Amino acid sequence: MAVDLLTILFEQVLRISPALISQYSTIQDKLLYLVLIPHVILLIFIIGFGRGFVGRFVEHKGLQWLVTIVLYIYFIWGGWYGSFMIPLFTTFFSIALMVGLAIFFMYFVFHPARMPAVGSLMKEAGKMLVKKGVEPGEIQKEINRINRQIALITQTMPGPGGDAMTRRAYELQILQLQTQKAELQSKLHP
Repeated sequence: MAVDLLTILFEQVLRISPALISQYSTIQDKLLYLVLIPHVILLIFIIGFGRGFVGRFVEHKGLQWLVTIVLYIYFIWGGWYGSFMIPLFTTFFSIALMVGLAIFFMYFVFHPARMPAVGSLMKEAGKMLVKKGVEPGEIQKEINRINRQIALITQTMPGPGGDAMTRRAYELQILQLQTQKAELQSKLHP
């Protein structure tokens, strides 16, 4: 007799498809996953909707409960509960549980009283990251500095009749500076 009552409840009243009912093997699983969890979530949303919808116009508790009850009956007898809401709510419940646990552990690690300190720590970390990235203005300043060094070395370099070893050392310095300049220009104009 109990199986017949559950069949009437699941298939005729709640209009849950037999394929969805067959996914749960025991009566306890069927009642938990097809009735209890979806009804709790459905009632939370319907009560919130009733208060939000009616509360915008009038502050009448009776009217809020009337809208809630009518909406509940509409979802059940309209066939939305068995075809659309059960898969949605069982998935929603799992996701909400995981998100709730994640938020709980995050608040456990980062207590709300320490949030200003964590915020200032994150702000300083962001500033350090910005400093690590070189801005184009800084690259251009470095290129200008290298150009000045090359001009200074060129002015102080001995002429063709001077010491060949000293001249070669100056040319190597200029070559190194020109290589640095080319690397910086490639960063500036990729």
